[in-house]
Amino acid sequence: MSLPQSDFSFVAEGGLPALAAALTSIGITTEERAGADGFLAGVAIERGAIFYDPSAAISDILHEAGHLATMPAAGRPHASGNIAKAHRVLGMMMEQRTKEVVHDDFIQACLQCSDPEATAWAYAFGTACGFRPEQIISSEQYDGEGEAVRLGLSLGAYVGVNGLRAAGFLDRTRDFPKLRKWTQDAE
Repeated sequence: MSLPQSDFSFVAEGGLPALAAALTSIGITTEERAGADGFLAGVAIERGAIFYDPSAAISDILHEAGHLATMPAAGRPHASGNIAKAHRVLGMMMEQRTKEVVHDDFIQACLQCSDPEATAWAYAFGTACGFRPEQIISSEQYDGEGEAVRLGLSLGAYVGVNGLRAAGFLDRTRDFPKLRKWTQDAE
């Protein structure tokens, strides 16, 4: 588990290379690769690592990192492209697990690693790194509703905040955007 006690407030000043270093330091390997492209422009996910083109938007890197950070570690090596395979693998693991127990932290983590949680995680990490809200989520994103998403996140009233709490990233939703861990540790 990577604890959020590290001071990442300097990251925004260093741009993409500093963001890549910060993400790598919490266990999400992030490297520059000219021409990288994937589900989001300029950002590729391959086997649980992020590769970004120098022209990639900070918001897109943060969002894809949010997907990797919120999913159980067992799913990350299967995350490539649009991460659907990783979700299928986690679904199979969860189905197998429910034969042994009705519910546990791993099952809950599998249920809480979707787009809203990735968005809330991106906002929390981006804020900790000193990025402005508009850099974390641009107004054009989310079908032009980026401003509304930012407002919800700033108020702690976005559905992904509750998902992060349910997944163990927060003890109370009012603590958002300060998380108690940066990556999902449920096994």
